[in-house]
Amino acid sequence: MAFSVADEVFKEIMLPDDLVGEIATNLLVMVFEGSLDVVKYEREIYGSSCEVWVMKSYGVLESWSRL
Repeated sequence: MAFSVADEVFKEIMLPDDLVGEIATNLLVMVFEGSLDVVKYEREIYGSSCEVWVMKSYGVLESWSRL
């Protein structure tokens, strides 16, 4: 969900297909260098890893890119 302070309106921001269905506690939403980012953490027995997804054009589903 996103909230526009200027318009006082909520709207949905869709995740990339690869993140749909992920456990919410494994995802961190943030802004980095002016872009919306989602970090997916995976905790495993022998270590952990993360993926970083960047939305290059705000609000455009097709602009999600995995780094």
